[in-house]
Amino acid sequence: MGVTISGTITNTDAQPLRCNAIAFLLVDARGDALAPATHFCDMPAIAPNDSGYFSATFDPRTTDDLHLRFQHPDGSYETHDVIVPPA
Repeated sequence: MGVTISGTITNTDAQPLRCNAIAFLLVDARGDALAPATHFCDMPAIAPNDSGYFSATFDPRTTDDLHLRFQHPDGSYETHDVIVPPA
């Protein structure tokens, strides 16, 4: 079972933002983090005040209570709930 998450990343920082596989993690309810099996970014570095498209596919054990975590270069991160419709 694969879960593909896609969307837009906006860089609100003053430095370019790298869009790469190590920036994305899928976190489950236990706090276990999973790196993407595949990913795509239309811009490898997003300029300040610019946006870029991304897509990441994960192979989680469960689809309950998932969160997408995006790692920022300064060590901080943001999380977004992931809602997977029932099969």
